[in-house]
Amino acid sequence: MRKALVFIIFILATAVVFRWGCVYAGGSAFVLQWTFTTGGDVFSIDMSGNGSYIVAASSDYNVYFFRRESPTPLWSYSLGVVVAVDVTPDAEFVAVAGEHKVFLFNNRGVKLWESYLYDPMQGKISGAYVRDVAISIDGQYVAAVGSYVLCLYNHTGGLVWTVYTPSVPSYTYDVAMSSDASYIAITDSDGVVSLFNRNGELLWHKPLAAAFVALSGDGSYIAVSGEGAHLLSRDGQIVWSYLNVGGAVIDIAVDGSFVVVGDYDSGKTYVFGRESNVTIWSYPTGQVDDVAISRDKNKIVSSGLTGIYLFSITGELLGSYPTKYEGVSYSCAAISDRGIYIAAGSQDRNVYLFSSNNPPTLTSGKVYPLVGYENATFTFEVIYKDADNDPPAYVKVYIDGVSHNMNYVTGEYHTGAKYQHKTMLSPGAHLYYFETLDINGGYNRTIQLSGPYVIPQNLEYTFNITVDTTTFQIRIHSNSYITGFSFNKASIQISFTVFGEAATQGFCNITIPKAYIKGEPWTVKLNHTTLNHVQTENQTHYFLYINYTFTSAYQVTIEGTWVIPEFSSTLTLAILMLTILIATVLRKAKRKQNFLNIFPTLLVAANQWFICLSCLGALSWKFQRILCILFLLSAVP
Repeated sequence: MRKALVFIIFILATAVVFRWGCVYAGGSAFVLQWTFTTGGDVFSIDMSGNGSYIVAASSDYNVYFFRRESPTPLWSYSLGVVVAVDVTPDAEFVAVAGEHKVFLFNNRGVKLWESYLYDPMQGKISGAYVRDVAISIDGQYVAAVGSYVLCLYNHTGGLVWTVYTPSVPSYTYDVAMSSDASYIAITDSDGVVSLFNRNGELLWHKPLAAAFVALSGDGSYIAVSGEGAHLLSRDGQIVWSYLNVGGAVIDIAVDGSFVVVGDYDSGKTYVFGRESNVTIWSYPTGQVDDVAISRDKNKIVSSGLTGIYLFSITGELLGSYPTKYEGVSYSCAAISDRGIYIAAGSQDRNVYLFSSNNPPTLTSGKVYPLVGYENATFTFEVIYKDADNDPPAYVKVYIDGVSHNMNYVTGEYHTGAKYQHKTMLSPGAHLYYFETLDINGGYNRTIQLSGPYVIPQNLEYTFNITVDTTTFQIRIHSNSYITGFSFNKASIQISFTVFGEAATQGFCNITIPKAYIKGEPWTVKLNHTTLNHVQTENQTHYFLYINYTFTSAYQVTIEGTWVIPEFSSTLTLAILMLTILIATVLRKAKRKQNFLNIFPTLLVAANQWFICLSCLGALSWKFQRILCILFLLSAVP
């Protein structure tokens, strides 16, 4: 966190020139999630360990508390001038350094207590500025510095002790605390760094031109910066010094293995190991106002005048985001334990939340069997993969809009973990898709897919076929799903496709009316291969029974030998009438023994036949029969 120096810079800030920025994404995701505009410069920020909660202090006199999911504050509290904030890793408690008081809030925005700083000799210091604050990870202790004192409070606001700085009357500047408050380090305006134990005993102090201080989790290492950067052991021994920086800010890994330094003067960010002042890497980030290292030691954030930068611990630039206005700095930054979320405060009055989380992917989604019976068990399966090796908060399958939690089966998150859900389903067609959320909020879902089709144990299908103007029915009793039924009159062929669960037995019992189609014999084929069948019949229908074992969908074709009638009724009557006409004409001609007159008579008869043919096509079968009878009667001599 950037603390008192940022506050001073805020007081002295000058006008700036407007400039928009945009995201740069490197080898990892670095995405702006949201921004929130306060009424003043944001110069202190912190977040919970998992990045779920963010707390910010603004020069508009307010403390703001956010949930990661929304830029709308859960709560805010007006306190007058707010200098610094610190939150416990579980976000249960928020410590605030106000203008003249120390405050403790819970995560619901309830002020638990407030207190003035105390002079060991004179009691409370009502006019003292509280310049910085730190809280233990369990919220049991709060340390605050201001004027020339360091005060330690318990969780109820009781003063545990208060001490002068070793270089009184120098005012205190920065404070850092080990995880359990066993050790507390401070800096003062004379550049002296001091280490105290929980009992308030001064263990040592050193003049190192120090402005900022950071402690490892157990207090074994103390990192200080200002005019130079230094790493000290708990007993006050200098492990190493690096003097080629000025106006630097600093942070240290929880185990003391890495130290990150941001230099205001040279405009670089440096990373050192615990053993040596030789830089592991450096990067020209521009003027730096704050740095932070994730608790898992995998990522580093650096913020300042040119933008905010996210690095891997090895120095790879994972992403950056420029400042919104030229000359206006990202004055403070915080990073979650695993480096997934980064919060920043800016002199442009905004709170920013970024994410470096790669959302998970869902691949190879399927259901099997794709077709099955209603008593079958269907398995929905998908592969969850997360480049960050994040476990899922959930993996779900939505079947016909209803969600079902899936179970982990095997595999690693970063290479692909298999998840399954097994269930029975109602008969009919179904739709499904998969959805997931990783523990850091990365979301993904698949498109909606079709399947499975669930077959009732026994199905009755009825298909209508029209021959000429007559419609008749073919019925199929089956345990298979049937689609694509068709009848080809020219080839005297019935065809359809059957689906079923793999490795199961399927059957069809086909009923065909004799009045319209016959097979002498019938030929049945399965995927164009002749299939043995059982044929029975009664006076009105044929019954063809076939069975098969499913390995895939099959096309069934049934070929007959002839369709009844072979000719349409209209054509049949017309031919009959033409025959009668010719016979009548010939008989009359023979009776008169005048064959020369036969041709004109035949021409007249043919003309009458064509007229009748055109009329018959427009008449129903009943009227065609009546007309035929009348025609026959007229032909009788």
